[in-house]
Amino acid sequence: MKRKLGTQAADDAAKAKAEKMSKRGLDRREMVVQATLLALGPMLWSRRLLAGETASADRRFLIVMHGSGGASIVDSFMALASSEVQSAGGNSAGLNCYEPAQMVSFSDSPLRAVNYQGTIAVLGGLKVQGNQDAFVRKHKQDMMVVTTESTSVTHVTAQKRAITGNEAWSGRTIQEAVASVYGKGMPLANLLLGQGGYIEHGIDTSLPSFAKGLIVNDPATWSKGLSSAYGLDEAPSEEVMAIAREIRDQMLDGPSTFYRTFKNSPVMQNWVHSRGDTRALFEQSKLAAGLDISGTNGSAAELLRIFPDYTWDPYEAQAILACMAITQGTTCTATLGPGFTVVSKGGLTETRNPPIGFDFSHASHRGVQALMWTRMLSVTDRMIEFLKSKEYARGGSYWDRSLVYFATDFGRSRVRPSGADVFASGHHLNNGVLVISPMANGNKVLGGIDPKTALTYGFDPATGKPEPGRKTEEKDLYSGLLQVLDVNTSAIHNAPDMRAMRRR
Repeated sequence: MKRKLGTQAADDAAKAKAEKMSKRGLDRREMVVQATLLALGPMLWSRRLLAGETASADRRFLIVMHGSGGASIVDSFMALASSEVQSAGGNSAGLNCYEPAQMVSFSDSPLRAVNYQGTIAVLGGLKVQGNQDAFVRKHKQDMMVVTTESTSVTHVTAQKRAITGNEAWSGRTIQEAVASVYGKGMPLANLLLGQGGYIEHGIDTSLPSFAKGLIVNDPATWSKGLSSAYGLDEAPSEEVMAIAREIRDQMLDGPSTFYRTFKNSPVMQNWVHSRGDTRALFEQSKLAAGLDISGTNGSAAELLRIFPDYTWDPYEAQAILACMAITQGTTCTATLGPGFTVVSKGGLTETRNPPIGFDFSHASHRGVQALMWTRMLSVTDRMIEFLKSKEYARGGSYWDRSLVYFATDFGRSRVRPSGADVFASGHHLNNGVLVISPMANGNKVLGGIDPKTALTYGFDPATGKPEPGRKTEEKDLYSGLLQVLDVNTSAIHNAPDMRAMRRR
């Protein structure tokens, strides 16, 4: 009986809607066209995107890959050999440097790679097989290391400054800055999949609403919430749902004391907008099905093969959703990365992400750095290959217009006791970051390192020439990254021209 009543209500609503459209001058053919537009939303959206009708053909994509806890550049692409420290008059036994068998240098690149093998005793003797060598050989032409100096060793504060350039653009995050330029018309321009300060919103009140990030806590199931009925058996028809919403808006909310009291509140207005226009955009674009990472569409099936552990490793689930959102014309910036939560398929000896991520270097520096760098590079490599395989426009791939920024809190301390291979490290302001992009000044290290102290120093913004005594500030890095992405940085007070970071 309930079903019959529901069907009758749907029929009545459909007739009423047809009469309403007819009064507006729409004939049957026009109504069919409108229905078709709704049904084919995602495909038409993608075609409009490629044709440049809803977005610039020169759109860029930013992927913020965060290394929570301190991804150390001297344990990766600026590693020092013990012989270099000794030749410079330093104490290699008291400094975090590597033996020749533990690292690789390249004849055609200033980049280094650490291939560390060992165990992490405090994780049940977890075996670590770090291999940065393969990644550098494969991607070095697009890899650029930029030396940096942070201003905080407090995790969330440092993370936030890593994406705002220490409030360089009125507190606008780099994701928001990119989304404000390239995300207009996109359903989810700024997708925040990670953790900590890297996914906090900025404080620039002039930011366009479409550029504000949307936080995703569970990528594996999140997309189902983008529709009122997706995945529900015997869900009410859209006509019935429309009637229910009209009753809610006009007969329930409108007269209520609560609504009349707070209707002018920005929070209330945002809520009404979200459940109205934003919901309609999500549902008309068929995002629930299009971004269902466990779905059957071609992109999802392909990505499940690339990231098979998504059901228990949230980092892989993040990577799948980020790739789908970017290549389906939904997103122009995605933030993801391993967090502070333990990830293990079984016991300690199968740990993929230790407690507090990179910050577990407090317990076992080299083993944790090798484990976490290997984890991040593995996911990044697979994402790059997927983006390379997808055409954006005019024969170019999505990767041709993408940039991966390895954001991190800070560096790690450089000292070690008496040549030990297993030791603990603390927080340190001095570090460097990895940037990977065909648009960046690839196969470069911008800045240098003092072999006596293992501390990095800055560079000339125009030429890239190393300048001992100079520091690359958070604002410099922030400006340079935006300039690589062809974002106008004139709104940043005294923004430096970081020409050395751009390929062309």
